[in-house]
Formats: sequence, C-alpha cells, structure tokens
Amino acid sequence: MSLDKNSNSITIPQKYLDKIVKMQQDQDKAREQEYQLLRQHLDQMNVLLDQLIKVSGSGSTIAATKKLIPFQTGSQGVGQLLIPPANPDDYPTRIDVYKINDNRTVPHMTLINDGPGDIFFISSYSNNQFNTREEHLNVNDQRELFNVYEVRLRSTLPTTTIRLIEGIFRTGSTAPQTKINVEVRPTLQTNEIRVEFDALFDNVVPTITITSPVVDTLIPNYIIPTFQAPLLPGATATLVDLATGLAMPFTVPEGFIIEFFSIFGNLSTDNTTRFYIELIPGEFTLFTVLPASNRGVTFNLVLNVNQFNTQGIDPLGAPLGGRRVLATITNDDPFNNMIGDYNISTILRRIT
Repeated sequence: MSLDKNSNSITIPQKYLDKIVKMQQDQDKAREQEYQLLRQHLDQMNVLLDQLIKVSGSGSTIAATKKLIPFQTGSQGVGQLLIPPANPDDYPTRIDVYKINDNRTVPHMTLINDGPGDIFFISSYSNNQFNTREEHLNVNDQRELFNVYEVRLRSTLPTTTIRLIEGIFRTGSTAPQTKINVEVRPTLQTNEIRVEFDALFDNVVPTITITSPVVDTLIPNYIIPTFQAPLLPGATATLVDLATGLAMPFTVPEGFIIEFFSIFGNLSTDNTTRFYIELIPGEFTLFTVLPASNRGVTFNLVLNVNQFNTQGIDPLGAPLGGRRVLATITNDDPFNNMIGDYNISTILRRIT
C-alpha cells in the first residue's frame, strides 16, 4: 500500500482488492449453503411426519395429526433494480411461495427487510394475479402479507437481504398499529421527511360580545389551522398541511416522491378520501379512492396505504418545479353533518 506525496489518495495493491472480492464471494456462498441446509432440514422433517401418519394408519396408537412446518425463506438476497419494471416478469428476484410450499397459498406472511437497501415488491394471490401498485419497505421494517401465492422484489442496493416468514409478527414499527405509532414512524430514513395533513370538523364557536370596559365583539380566532366547520352532507373539504397551515394541493419537491403511509380518523359519518395528482399543469387526475363506511357512529381507522405513491409517475422523483398532489374528504351521509378529526401521514422520499 503506498501514499502519493502529491495527493491524499491511497493506492491499494490489486492483491488486496482480489482478497476483498474473494471474501465477499465466500460470504455469498456461505449464505446460499445455509439456505439449502435449511430447506433440506425442513424437507426431512416433513418426510418424518408423513412416516408417523402412516404408522398411525396401520393401527398404531401414535396420534395421527400432521403439523406443517411454517414456510420461511431464511435470509435471502434481493437483486438490484432502481426503477420499477414495466413487466412483473422483469423483477430480479422471485419467490414462488405456492410452488415451494407444496402447491399451497399461505394465508398470512411477514416480509422483513434486513437491509442495507430499500425493498420494493409486488405480491400475488394466484397465478399472475399481482397487485397493481408496487409497495415499499424501509430497512429494518416489515410488512404483513395476506393470501400469498408469489412475491417479486427489487432493491436499491445489490447486497440487500429479506426474510419471508409464514405468520404475522407484530414487532418494530408495526406493533401495535396505534395512532402514536402511525404519527411517529420509528424507521424514518435519512432521505425521508414525514409530512402530515389534517382536517378537524367541529361546531363553529359563536362570536362573543362584552360590555366592559367598553362594548366590543370578539371575532373567534382558531389557533388550530386545520379547524373547519362541520362538513355538510355531500360536501367536500381539502386537507391542511400541519407544518405550514396551508390547504392542499401540496407541492412535492423536485427529486422527491410522496408516499401515503397511513390514515387515522374519528369521524361521525360515511366518507370518502380521494387522492389526485397534477399530471398536466392546472389539471388534477384522480389517482385512487378510499371509502369508509361508518354511518352514525364514530370510528378509529388505521389504514396502511403506502402503496399509493407518486413513484410510478415519477420514477426518478418529481420534475423541475415539483409535482402537486391533492387529498380531499367527502361527507357521504345525505342527512347529517360530519364532525371529527382526520389525519393522513405521508413520507417524502428523495430519489435523485
């Protein structure tokens, strides 16, 4: 190893570089061997259980209940791909749960991202029946999947690993899904900013008149910027940025995408949330609709909506000048005003 007197750079001999590459290859090979040994162990256990059942069928007093071993991949590498592919077949990593798991769709699974890169994935509930939008999974975060037939994944870094385990494990940022855990997301990354939008519907406080020391009428001054009067039947309201007090539309900065992470509400009537994106200047296109049915009763809704984001439209982040997005809420009750609080947590994530 040598140091050039005219520079601050260190020259590393080729033999050391070769050694580093060899160490990485050995680690990859060891992980693959670990995975294969795990699969062999699980296969042997299932063979043993089958033999026990056969013994039971021959008249033995051994109990004849077969207990399936939970499906799990162990630590598995995910291929790097920085932009979402147009075709699901072009994802670099594919986990065919149905085929590996004796032609069985798994009803509940947990996908865990062990890092160091972000994970993007789509899942299917039957052959080639994939969800229409890609989902995002931060480092050290996890996602609950339901009725899993197959999962296809890509990562932002080539060394990223995941675990896919049968069952639901409510740990880390998903346990439990309460309002405080939604609002204070524990796995916020350095390239991310949390932005919240809120609307508070309540009775308007009347003006107050005092007579001393002089007759004066006080105009109500609402400190909470999101305060709005009860929403009339059929009416639509715009959400407000809690950080600025400004009503939407919200401008996603250049080079960022916005990811609608979760919704929390306590509202008195049926309602519908609509998300819009400004694809053409001055024109907002409806992106998705989320109805909530709770006529006449209040509700507490925690909804993971992180798959609704702008990356599909802006894979490299918002263009020059940013991209405006809009979220609205409509009172679907034809007879009653809507009151209560409504909050949407979003994540701004820098792409470029």
